[in-house]
Amino acid sequence: AIPIPIDKKQFYSIEKNIARKKLNIDSHKKIILFGVHNIAEKRKGFQYFLEAINQLWATNEHFRNTTEVALFGKSKDDIQKQFKIKVHILGTLNAQQIFNAYNAADVYVLPSLEDNLPNTILESLACETPVVAFKTGGIPEMIEHKQNGFLAEYKSSESLAEGIDWVLSNNINATISDIYGSDYAVQKTIAYYHTLMNK
Repeated sequence: AIPIPIDKKQFYSIEKNIARKKLNIDSHKKIILFGVHNIAEKRKGFQYFLEAINQLWATNEHFRNTTEVALFGKSKDDIQKQFKIKVHILGTLNAQQIFNAYNAADVYVLPSLEDNLPNTILESLACETPVVAFKTGGIPEMIEHKQNGFLAEYKSSESLAEGIDWVLSNNINATISDIYGSDYAVQKTIAYYHTLMNK
């Protein structure tokens, strides 16, 4: 298989404070990012994210004092009230703003219930922001457990909370595999055509 490459000229790492300033996030705390096109879409697992954040808030005093949440995507007006923690509502973002959102965050969380190879994970990793996600679909091919993120047990808000806490507590060097670069995709495509021509 030939993975869809990520454009590293569009997604790359910049200083967190610069990214936060561009999004009007006035905070020096740890930022947990959740962002999808439509937050209400059940397939993206928002309910598990909400449960994990509220569990951490209830059981972890350090988390309560040092962490905030940022959300992007289409959402209901009352979404902020569902959290016990401070939430930055970023709304629907364009590509440049999404780039800033990844860079503003300390961890990106995508608890998808059904997904193959979500671009958002690649985009976050290209910005050197680690990712916490469920161990499902093609996601384990993208996240190296406890290397560039955390693979949580499927449909477990407890495991998701553990992953978020683990990433925030450890200095993760989030990187993206070379197989998701454009050079690799071009080489694989050329090699594939050669095999077809030689048949």
